[in-house]
Amino acid sequence: MSMPLPKNPDNSTREKLLQLAERLFAEKGFYGTSIGRLASELGIAKASVMHHFPSKGKLYGEVLARLARDMEEKVAEPLRGEQEIARKSRLLIVLLVRWTFESEGYSRLMIREMMDNAERVKTASKWLLAPVLSELYGLVQKGQEAGVIRPMPPAMFLEIVMGTCGFHLIDRPSSVGNLGQAAAEQLWRDFPELIVPVLERALLNVPQDG
Repeated sequence: MSMPLPKNPDNSTREKLLQLAERLFAEKGFYGTSIGRLASELGIAKASVMHHFPSKGKLYGEVLARLARDMEEKVAEPLRGEQEIARKSRLLIVLLVRWTFESEGYSRLMIREMMDNAERVKTASKWLLAPVLSELYGLVQKGQEAGVIRPMPPAMFLEIVMGTCGFHLIDRPSSVGNLGQAAAEQLWRDFPELIVPVLERALLNVPQDG
């Protein structure tokens, strides 16, 4: 099943190639996506793909860089404008949840990347998402220093938020069998709104009506 990814008005061959690569890498992973498949779906020669990206690795690197830029634009940048630490900590949860669902394809791609390339992901300095994630870890640390965010490794904070939402994304097919079509669709619609207060209660020390 094709997963939605952020839209780009650029209609060039390079942009079409990147959008297709984002979708296939999210669905099939790096090893399950071939240059031949990309060329075939776009209706171009393999040489045309290689003209834009000399290797699948280079193409994959640009896809991950786009993922990182998307997260920075939609999560990190809005947080920079908020100074009050309690509101900033709550906003971090809201923006991470929102990003997971608004950029669903990128969310799935991140999960796929961590599963398929565990050894590389562990070396954060070589991971294209490291800068934006490091910025978010720093925000968690400041929230903890202010007594707003509960004590835990900063990475765990993000793992709880994004892992909860990511599990919901990948569990959707089985939720129909477990809950029935109508109840599953209701859960899909309501989940982003429902999960925010649950995560706030789990991760923050501040009163929910404060």
